[in-house]
Amino acid sequence: TPEELPGIPPEAAKAVRANYDRCIREGKSIKYREMIPMFGKEMHWLTTLTPLYNSEGNIYRIVGTSMHINQLVKTQQELQQHRNNLEKIIEQRNHALSLSEKKYRGLFNNMMDGLLLTNEKKEIIDYNDTFSEMFGYSKKELLGKKTSIIYDSPEEFEKMGKALKAHLSDAPFYYIIDYKTKSGKVFPGETGVFYPKDENNSCTEKISVIRDISKRINAEKEKEK
Repeated sequence: TPEELPGIPPEAAKAVRANYDRCIREGKSIKYREMIPMFGKEMHWLTTLTPLYNSEGNIYRIVGTSMHINQLVKTQQELQQHRNNLEKIIEQRNHALSLSEKKYRGLFNNMMDGLLLTNEKKEIIDYNDTFSEMFGYSKKELLGKKTSIIYDSPEEFEKMGKALKAHLSDAPFYYIIDYKTKSGKVFPGETGVFYPKDENNSCTEKISVIRDISKRINAEKEKEK
């Protein structure tokens, strides 16, 4: 009987007895995990109890088999600890990324020049507040649009494309091109183009720094008179 097992405290023996009683009550095999302190040590077992019936249909014996699973339990506990540690690391990284994003966004929007971020398909994926004010578009109005929308003409767009191809190895390069605002106003923009590289040392995005130089050009024209 459970009470007769050596090295088991009375409370543990009661828990073992409760499982025997459950097996009899349910009248079928039961399988469960249990921890039984034996001689002062925690012993984990995967136990199966099976009732045996006599010819009259009554249970006359319970056959039990137990598999020692201390190593399995230890491994599961270690995996859970690793998972908890990983979740903490992810939480810390997300927090750091959130702070970095806030810092980046603050710097991005506080720059005096217009900043435009585009992908390989020449689609607009981000721009700062200065760019938004410069071209007269709302903060999200241009997202996903082709960059051709901000040029004075298809010819200017094509001219800029050729300049980009000619200076792919330059980091950065500067070019003056005519842009057009949402209201139709045309202005000369001094544009610096940068090619940031990702962790794989490849470039999939382009940053354009645009400065309206209308006043400077007009001042130069006045001096030439």
